[in-house]
Amino acid sequence: MSVTASPEQRPELGRLVPRALADVFGGTLSGIATLAILAALVLLGGAIAAAIIWLVPMAPIPADWPVWGRGAAEIALSVAPFLMALLLIAPVSMVVGATLFDVAAERVERAAGGTAGMGKGLDPVRGLVTGLRFAAVSVPLTLLSLPLIFFGGIGLVLIVLINAFLFSREYFSLAALRHGGWEEARALRRRHGGLVFGAGAAMALVAIIPLVQLVTPLFGCALMVRLHRALRGPASASL
Repeated sequence: MSVTASPEQRPELGRLVPRALADVFGGTLSGIATLAILAALVLLGGAIAAAIIWLVPMAPIPADWPVWGRGAAEIALSVAPFLMALLLIAPVSMVVGATLFDVAAERVERAAGGTAGMGKGLDPVRGLVTGLRFAAVSVPLTLLSLPLIFFGGIGLVLIVLINAFLFSREYFSLAALRHGGWEEARALRRRHGGLVFGAGAAMALVAIIPLVQLVTPLFGCALMVRLHRALRGPASASL
């Protein structure tokens, strides 16, 4: 049975977020971050190349269209693969990063408190499934929200809120499952719903920053692991 933090010991995201960022940029996760970025870029490059080679030539442009219409269609088809890459960059990085979650979590736990309070390893497939599940939900919802971006940025706010909910739910659960079962993880998440959602919102904000979004999963891993350790109380050692 885990120890939970008292109200006086409630962790502050203002302290945890910088530490999680430090883990990724120059800290214990910098090597994994480099690997995750390279893997994501390779997958995205492959997707762009496949679209250019196979999908673009298959798109029909009616011969009876005016010259300007055919020209606009050709430009649109040329740009489409790169727009597709911009859309896929977040879910692809999520799949890659979530697969590495357990390795990253172990490093963060060791850096935060040595061997004290180390969690048990999870099946890497669980991380992969989490990443795929996130992508399956996030991409359609993002597509539906995109048109609203032109209405005072409402779409961008919706995208951040949607991703914040998904991040907080999935990533905190993965961090908690290293130390207990589903019921315990769910109960802890509900008990500290505001803090957990706030951590998910921090992830969602990082996820909309170009290129930096590639390390969102590892940042989220570090943040949620540190948050979970803090919520478990003094027995979890330092943050």
